Amino acid sequence: MALSGIASLQLDPEHPQSSGPTIPDNATGMFACYGILGALYERAHSGRGHRVDVNMLEAGIAFIPDPFANYTRAGIKSDRLTRVAASQSFAFRCGDGKLIAVHLSSQPKFFEAMAAALERPDLVRDERFATRDLRIKNYGELTRVFGEIVATKPRAHWVNVLEEHDVPFAPVNSIADVLDDPQVRHLRTFYRQRHPTEGESTAIHRPVLIDGARDARALPAPVLGEHTDAVLAELGYDQGEIAKLRAAAVI
Repeated sequence: MALSGIASLQLDPEHPQSSGPTIPDNATGMFACYGILGALYERAHSGRGHRVDVNMLEAGIAFIPDPFANYTRAGIKSDRLTRVAASQSFAFRCGDGKLIAVHLSSQPKFFEAMAAALERPDLVRDERFATRDLRIKNYGELTRVFGEIVATKPRAHWVNVLEEHDVPFAPVNSIADVLDDPQVRHLRTFYRQRHPTEGESTAIHRPVLIDGARDARALPAPVLGEHTDAVLAELGYDQGEIAKLRAAAVI
């Protein structure tokens, strides 16, 4: 996270505190997956095999191309607010303490709709926010103005008002909220599975549908050594050789 630059896009330099998901861990798995798939495709067509190498540092770098493009092309040093200011992304605490996220993008209509939803049409003519460039430049002040208004009423109010005005938004779900989200329930993203040693657990479907359908549910995570014999047999070892390896504590 730190070496790849990801942490610099998350940390507040005045109050540094590591946070967020393990992006390089997950990204490395995904990059490894498509590298392996590409190698298998090549083998199936040409018969030529490949060694696929992936490391967490480069996977982390590849996962955040924009800051590197900004710096190498325009000398822009990105920080935790660079992207959100440019995309006009916001998060606010509502009057009931709940959080809501808003994304105004680059089209003026969304900023105008937000101003109307907050009953502040004057913000459209405010010299600090009159153009997209000015809204990016004065992102902090715009956040403060929006935030003071949003804090006056509960989230349910803003959900209704923002939807009426066609402002892109979403409630900020906790992990518990996600499990109970209507869309997530409709998608049946989570399912229960039984592990041979760990018992019942909640699993997550792969987020890929083929021809509109999901693959069969994945097998539970294997226990240590569960597939050792099968892997060695696939590599050409017979049962006697496997037994010798086991007796010698090699496996």
